[in-house]
Amino acid sequence: GWSSIDSYGDEAMDSGELDSTGQGQSGYLNDQVTGYQRRRLRIIEVWFRMPVQTKKMRGGMFAGEIFDELSPGHQEAIQSGEAEIVERPAMRMYVALMTTTGLLYLAPSPYRHNRYPFTPIWNKRRGRDNMPYGLIRNIRDLQVDINKRASKALHILSSNKVIMDEGAVADFDAFVEELARPDAIIVKNQGKALTLNADRDLAAAHLDMMSRDIQMVQQVGGVTDENLGRSTNAVSGVAIQARQEQGSLSTSGLFDNLRLARQLQGEKQLSLLEQFMDRRKQFRITNSRGKPDYTTVNDGLPENDIIRSKADFVIDEQDWRASQRQAQVAALMDMLAKIVPLSPQVAIVTLDLLIEEMDVPNRDELVKRIRQVTGMRDPDEEGEDPNANAQQQAQAAQQQTAMETQMAQLAKLKADAEKTMAQAEEIKAKVSKINIDAQRSAIDAANAVTAAPGTADVADMMLHEAGYVGRTEGEQQAQQQARVQQMQAQAAQEQQAQQQAQSQPAPNRPEQAVGLGM
Repeated sequence: GWSSIDSYGDEAMDSGELDSTGQGQSGYLNDQVTGYQRRRLRIIEVWFRMPVQTKKMRGGMFAGEIFDELSPGHQEAIQSGEAEIVERPAMRMYVALMTTTGLLYLAPSPYRHNRYPFTPIWNKRRGRDNMPYGLIRNIRDLQVDINKRASKALHILSSNKVIMDEGAVADFDAFVEELARPDAIIVKNQGKALTLNADRDLAAAHLDMMSRDIQMVQQVGGVTDENLGRSTNAVSGVAIQARQEQGSLSTSGLFDNLRLARQLQGEKQLSLLEQFMDRRKQFRITNSRGKPDYTTVNDGLPENDIIRSKADFVIDEQDWRASQRQAQVAALMDMLAKIVPLSPQVAIVTLDLLIEEMDVPNRDELVKRIRQVTGMRDPDEEGEDPNANAQQQAQAAQQQTAMETQMAQLAKLKADAEKTMAQAEEIKAKVSKINIDAQRSAIDAANAVTAAPGTADVADMMLHEAGYVGRTEGEQQAQQQARVQQMQAQAAQEQQAQQQAQSQPAPNRPEQAVGLGM
C-alpha cells in the first residue's frame, strides 16, 4: 500500500494535480490498494517582528549582533573584555507555526541575522497596500489597446458595410448572399442609392492608433531599438552608445533593486556561515581561466576560523554586454600598436595574454603555442614545470652558444686586425729600408760622378737607353704633355667657333635694285 504515498502533500498546492487525476477537491486521498483514507492538516509558517527585550553585543567586531550563547566568538569577545552584553528593546524576528484554528509553535528566530529568511526581489510596490507589481503593469493597457485596434481593423477589412435606400435591390436575401462573395455582382434599382464598403477608411485609423501604441510600449518600457540590436537611424558608434545608455538609465531601477536583493541575500548567507559552519571544510574555487584553487576554512589558523570572525559581504556589478569583451580587446590592440614602434619586445611578451582575451576557436592551443615560441610562462602554473624548465634550459644553451660564436668571431677579427697591423709595420720597415738603400746608392753614385765627371754622361745615356725616367725628367715630360693638351683643346674650341659662325645665316642687307630698260 506504499505505491501512492508520494502523492500525500498539501491540499492547496496539490489541487491542480488532484483535479487532473479525477480525485476532486476533497480533503481526502484514497489509497487505491487498501482504501485507506487520511485527513490532512495544513500547517502555516509565519515570520513576523515584534518589540521585545533583546540581548545584544556592544563593542568588538560583533557589535550590534544579537548575543548567541553558543557562539565561541561571542564568548571569547566577552571573556577578553573586548565586548559586553547589553539588553535593550528591539524588533526581534519570530517564527510561528499555526493552523487555521490555533497556534502550534512560537519562538524567536534561530538565525542570528534577525531578518526574514526569504529575500524578495521587488520592482515597485503599490502605495495603498504595498502589493508588488512589475514593469508590465505600465504597458498592460497599451497591449490591450494594441490587440483591440488590430481586431477592429481586421474586422473592418474583412467585412462589408452597406448604406442603401429602401427598395434599392429586388431580393434582399440574395443581395446579402451575393455581398459576401469576393466576386460579387450586385444589381440595384435605378434611382436608388447603394454604397458598398462604407466607413472602410476607419481601418487605417485603427492601424495608426495601433502603431502609436506600439511606440508607446517601447517608450514606457524604456528599451530602445539599440538595446535590442536593431538597426536605426543612428549611424555613429557614439550615437548608438548614447541611446543604449538612455535605455539603461530608464531601466536602471530594476537592476538596482536586483543588486540590493543579492546584497541582502549574501549578507544573510554569510551570517549563517559564521553562525553554523564550525567544522573544517575545503572549497574549490576557479579563477577566470578555469584554474582551480583550494581554500580551507576552520583549519586551526586564526585567520581561517569562520565562527570566531566577522566578515563583510560586498557585491558590485559591471556593465557587461556581448561586445564588451571585444571592445576591451580592441582598446588593448590599439595601445599595443602605439607601443610597438617604441618597444617591440613589449608586444612579444604580451601576445599570449592578448590572444587569451579573444573569443576565437582553439584559443587555448594558440596561447600554448605562442608561449612555446616566446618562452613566456602560464601565470596560473604552480611549482616547476618540467617542460618549461627544459625549454628554458634549451633557450639558455642556445643563448650561450650564440654568445660563444660571437666571442669567437670577435677574437678572429681581433687576430686578423693584429696580423694586418703587423704586415703594415713590416711593409713600412721594408719601405724605409728601400728608401735608405736608395739614398745610400744615390750618395755612392754622386761620389762616383764627382770622382769621375766624365762617367755622368755615359751613365745618363745608359739609363735613357734602358728606359729609366728620372723624377725631374718625368715632371718635365708631364708639364710638356699638359701644355700640348691645352693647346689642342684651345685649337678645338677655335675650330668649333668658326664652324658655328659659318653655319649661321648672313645678316639682312638691302638688295640692289636692278633696272630694266623699258
